[in-house]
Amino acid sequence: SDTEHVFMRVGLFPKPEPFCGDIKKVLDLFRFLGKFVAKAILDERLLDMPFSVQFYKLILGEQLTLRDLISIKPELVYFLDFVDIVKKKNKILQNPKLTEQEKHKQISEIRYKGGTIENMDLSFCVTLEGNTHFLKQPDEDVSLHNLDEYVKLVTRLYLTEGVARQIEAFKEGFNIILPLERLRLFTPDELDILISGVPENLMNWTYNDIIESAKFGDGYTSTSKAVHYLITTLVEFDVSERRRFLMFLTGSPKLPVGGLKNMRPQFTIQRKSNLDFPDEYLPSVNTCFLFLKLPEYSSQQITKQKLLLAMDNGHSVFEFN
Repeated sequence: SDTEHVFMRVGLFPKPEPFCGDIKKVLDLFRFLGKFVAKAILDERLLDMPFSVQFYKLILGEQLTLRDLISIKPELVYFLDFVDIVKKKNKILQNPKLTEQEKHKQISEIRYKGGTIENMDLSFCVTLEGNTHFLKQPDEDVSLHNLDEYVKLVTRLYLTEGVARQIEAFKEGFNIILPLERLRLFTPDELDILISGVPENLMNWTYNDIIESAKFGDGYTSTSKAVHYLITTLVEFDVSERRRFLMFLTGSPKLPVGGLKNMRPQFTIQRKSNLDFPDEYLPSVNTCFLFLKLPEYSSQQITKQKLLLAMDNGHSVFEFN
């Protein structure tokens, strides 16, 4: 990839420690991340960080299951079949009505998708991003007889022992800013909304919603023509454009619980003054105070054109204006 940003469709979750490289640096980063998230909560700031539900579960002290492993690593969905195979084998072994010979025969007939477990050529190692970690020493092939151990060791690598120190470092950092115990009131889904905002449908985005949620300054009122052009443009935006506008204004593409009216500080539309030719200027924002500095444009068409241009080209720019 040409980008250093990490994207996971299922949400962000720590990489197992054996694949982390400089673990001291990694733990320092997780400790800083904990501080960063806690400070954002304290300051009522939303973060564009799509953590996975499983990450939140670990932060809240919940135990993860095989289903959680499949959520994080969908390619391991066949582990569910492996668990059923292990149960089937154990049921045969525990059947007092069968002789040892009958047990051996029935177990030898167990198949996975028409073949034996041994035919899958699995071993007690995991490869990630070109690096290999051995789950046990010496390495050995996975068979029906050690399949249960293989599933347990892979699960521990991804869900418990392999990520335990990263999770603890995050908690340590978080606790420096905000007592972690305060999060126990929330479910993982509620914690996601608290940190990252409401889901992306971006409801409560009508003309009246925006007018009632905003305040105005430097000569603008709710009835100013330039304000009318802006609000009409915002209402006409599709979901993608609304997300881009929020990213431009706040640094996050989501809204807090309750929508626009619960943005803190309050969204302010301020006139960009002392401009001889307003139509030649772009709007700008102050993300710290949620100020949108809007030139007094002459039409809605120009308002939309200039706003889209600023949204698409100014979201990564930091200037004093």
